[in-house]
Amino acid sequence: MNLKLAAPMAFFACLTLLGGRRDFISHSGMYGGDESALLGDWHGTSLCLVKPSACHDEEALYHVKALPQQSGKFSLQADKIVDGKPVVMGTADCSYDAPKTLLRCDFPKGYIELTLQNDHLDGSMFLPDKTRWREIKLTKARP
Repeated sequence: MNLKLAAPMAFFACLTLLGGRRDFISHSGMYGGDESALLGDWHGTSLCLVKPSACHDEEALYHVKALPQQSGKFSLQADKIVDGKPVVMGTADCSYDAPKTLLRCDFPKGYIELTLQNDHLDGSMFLPDKTRWREIKLTKARP
């Protein structure tokens, strides 16, 4: 196994697709810069882009909550679905750039950038060297 990829994968297995660094991608959607559109549950896929590696494609479920008294700041809990049940991979603090509709979460071994467009939150997970590690495609879960 490539040691350069082993540490991020081990961390990813513990934190899943949801780190906590800075921003997230951009694009404007029907929600515009409305931060409340981020809140709630997001379901979709997290696909590996670096192969071969310790990475595995996953069904993902993310939970986004506002951080109290911190405008533009959010908490992201990342779950993967195993045998039909969510398994918590980790939680990260995130920042939201409303004009760009970009959510970014940083974590010790990389970051995630996601763009809000309509009922989709799509983007990527990157390693610290900016290697695009995963492609993430999520749709807002209906209550």
